[in-house]
Amino acid sequence: MQPLLAEERQKDGGDPFDSIRSIEDGPAYAIDSATTSEVDDAIGLEVDPVTGEEYFTVYVSDATVYCPYDSPLELLTARNLATTTYLPEGVFFMLPKAIVEAATLREDRPCRTFCIRFQIHPTTGELHHYSVHVSWLKQLRRVTYDQVQQLLEERGATKGGQKRPAGVGEGGHPPPAWLKKKDESVLLRIYEMAKVRFAARVARGEKEGRAAIDSSLPDPLIKVKDRQVVSLTDQILSTQDARLAVAELMIAANEVCSRVAQSHQLCIPYRGTRSLSSDHEIAQHYVEPAGVVTPSSLDRSRTFMAESIVQTVRRLSAVTRAIYYHLPLHHSGLDTSFYTHSTSPLRRYADMLVHHQLKVLVWEEQKRKGNAPRMPANSFFSLQTIPEHSMASLCQTISTKQMQSSLLQDSSNRYWTLRYMEDLLRRDPRRRFLCLVGEVRCIEAAPAYRRATTHVRDTLAAVSTLPSPTADGCHYKPQTQERPEKYVSDIYLPEIQFAHTVYHSEPHLKVGVLAECVVVDLLPTQGLLELKVVNVREDMDEVQSEKLWRGAAVAGLDA
Repeated sequence: MQPLLAEERQKDGGDPFDSIRSIEDGPAYAIDSATTSEVDDAIGLEVDPVTGEEYFTVYVSDATVYCPYDSPLELLTARNLATTTYLPEGVFFMLPKAIVEAATLREDRPCRTFCIRFQIHPTTGELHHYSVHVSWLKQLRRVTYDQVQQLLEERGATKGGQKRPAGVGEGGHPPPAWLKKKDESVLLRIYEMAKVRFAARVARGEKEGRAAIDSSLPDPLIKVKDRQVVSLTDQILSTQDARLAVAELMIAANEVCSRVAQSHQLCIPYRGTRSLSSDHEIAQHYVEPAGVVTPSSLDRSRTFMAESIVQTVRRLSAVTRAIYYHLPLHHSGLDTSFYTHSTSPLRRYADMLVHHQLKVLVWEEQKRKGNAPRMPANSFFSLQTIPEHSMASLCQTISTKQMQSSLLQDSSNRYWTLRYMEDLLRRDPRRRFLCLVGEVRCIEAAPAYRRATTHVRDTLAAVSTLPSPTADGCHYKPQTQERPEKYVSDIYLPEIQFAHTVYHSEPHLKVGVLAECVVVDLLPTQGLLELKVVNVREDMDEVQSEKLWRGAAVAGLDA
């Protein structure tokens, strides 16, 4: 690391690309969680004083300055690990911390950035007049999702258009000291254009007979210390409007990088989904077994939050996992063939590869204009683009490693969530968990469902105690007793940010209802959870009880 972190490289002129970097005054707004230590992107907005045209710029940490492609450091770290892995037990960085600290965007110094500039059509959400370049960012301002969410709610700019009710979250997230009217207008404008982009994608999906996939799924923040869960709180749903603003602008920046690369026939790690297999085609056209009836919800004119979560999970289960590919690939979730990853180079190797390829392109363009000097012979940065055969191999490797990391994170989160429930039950064995109902199916006349209603622990015990095979090679098959459940419901537990399925015989459990469940069986190491419905609160629905269950999700049960 030492040659790449040498003092002379930290100053102006220390990197060969410094000679072609523009000077960007900013400010750019880095919107992240309060606990984020590595800041790799920020959003800026410029308005042409003559025409009034708006230009958005996504400033991304220029990580390849400190970890160039094909350098010994890159071979040992980024290429070897491919992604940063976030687990409740800790964060396992792709890059050494010294490199991350050098490359992260900071408020107290000018930062080297890779810039993605574009305009957004105010009605269609389409991108135009886009470009990429490198720059020095002089002014960065950090703000948290909670602070932006509070600003949006106070201005009545959220999806529902309602101002925050009095007494809800007041004073919980004071605005940053630098926040002025101009800063507020920029943040509000970023959110407005993000909504335009999202609405355009939803409308396009509806026109083609598909439902859009909402990215606001539960993702709890789990803190672990000494093998004990310290806290489990919401980090997505309470700030979903602020996160939408960032996510849509990042998607726009990634689309720009893909479009620029494709227009120059440049090979980069494009992001997309595999062609659907026959299994997934069946999943898309899945119908319930004969005899299953779906009861109506409390309010057919409304889509409840738990209902939306269940529907989104079901749509996601019908598509393949996204991968990287060296040629343009259609992304079914975003419904586009112009997509890549470019905005998180401190935690994703694919983004660093995109930066390398596009920076070589930028250098060549500046060289043709006579603005780029000759690259020093001892430079760490290579001006050679990565050939197609090498990029194909890299894409396959990073797709596999990212999938492994994602599965590890999902398994770890589920284990620690169930461990958290286990700790709560030790304190109060009769504890009840609030549940929001997202879907209900009557299975009384569906024999295909009856086999699934046996007690899970009994099934596991029977399987684990199977005798040796008989002479004819057949195993003993335990006879399980049928249970009387008439319904199966997909529910959401806001206290632990967890979606689950329960079997029951409660006719009043409908979509939109608030219910109470107790734990029947719990095995964290096996990922097993079995719940039983013990009460249905018919006096209040999901909307009327929102303050109650959202408060539990945001603050954590111990609070």
